[in-house]
Amino acid sequence: MTQLTPAGSGGVAVLRVAGTAAVARLRQSFSGDLPGATGIAYGVLRDPDAAGGDASEVFDEVLVVRAHPEIDVVSPVGRASDDAFELHTHGSPFVVGEIMARLDPAPSIDGAEEEPVDRPSHRPFRRRAQSLVHRAPSGLGARILLDQAAGAMDEAFARIKGLPLGERGAQLHRIVERGRASQRLLKESTVAIVGPVNAGKSTLFNVLVGADAASVSSEAGTTRDALLERAHIGPWPVRFLDTAGERDLTGLAASGDRSAQVEQAGQRIAQDLASRADLVLRLVPFDGAFQPREASSQEVLLGTQAAVDLGPMPDAWPPFTLSAKEAPDHARDVVQAAFESALGLRGLGELWIPGEAVPFDSQSLGMLADVAKLPEVDDRTLDSALEHL
Repeated sequence: MTQLTPAGSGGVAVLRVAGTAAVARLRQSFSGDLPGATGIAYGVLRDPDAAGGDASEVFDEVLVVRAHPEIDVVSPVGRASDDAFELHTHGSPFVVGEIMARLDPAPSIDGAEEEPVDRPSHRPFRRRAQSLVHRAPSGLGARILLDQAAGAMDEAFARIKGLPLGERGAQLHRIVERGRASQRLLKESTVAIVGPVNAGKSTLFNVLVGADAASVSSEAGTTRDALLERAHIGPWPVRFLDTAGERDLTGLAASGDRSAQVEQAGQRIAQDLASRADLVLRLVPFDGAFQPREASSQEVLLGTQAAVDLGPMPDAWPPFTLSAKEAPDHARDVVQAAFESALGLRGLGELWIPGEAVPFDSQSLGMLADVAKLPEVDDRTLDSALEHL
């Protein structure tokens, strides 16, 4: 198995898979059927040695092209191969190395020295990071994961080994804190928008998700169920929930009013979803009695439709007030500020620092937090922690 494109980082890498053993492993790991004489197949590569089937780790999305006999290069074993394929993958050296290590027990990358089979890129931490890149809910989250797949943690541990024993725990603690601060970039937060009927919930929801996903009407009960859309508020990936308006329907529902019963069911759904959200935005129409409330860890009170009473200029509005229809950009800014304040995301500095070590999951966070608490962290402890991340 050889790399046909130049070694190093690139958008795409092309690998040639030839020989009975390598083609058999390609067939075993590819999610679809290998192409015929003139075909191209798209799919994903999974670990050919894993027992998980479709649930096993995905290495990359790839295109597989059958190599034409008339332009076949000589295979590494010194003969032309009638059964050879070109494998078009993403051009990360880490991705290329992982694929070649699994499809060919003795990979050869032109212009590069071969790594031993037990190279550090086989560590579970780096493999987990690579497998999650394509599912990262934010661009910054993907960059963080790519850094970890490329060995950022290995480099950080090498630097820590150069510190005195008593200073190593503090450095590990800083790595743990960066991991905790990065969690909201690596996993979507759920934000529920609740409040009485006609408080402007659906209007704000549409502004936040950038589409007319929710029907907007002055008629009470227009939204009778919960709507969910994925979006970003600033750099943060969020699932926004637009919920049924809150009003007392007990009498109507008890009298057999079918429409009221349906709306009441929607209210119950909204209450259940809001109780499990990371943050609740409670909207109330602005009036002179509205008292802005600072963000808490669970709920933020926002005054809506401020332009009706206070005019069109947001600079004159009190904090935590907005008017999504008249000033959508201001409304997004208010929600972002409330979100960051409530979830402790202010003052974090640069959210992504190239090459920075970040424990991105609970397994690595927990292990490093335990090691950081030790009074002294020797080289053997560091090596063991890195190996088991």
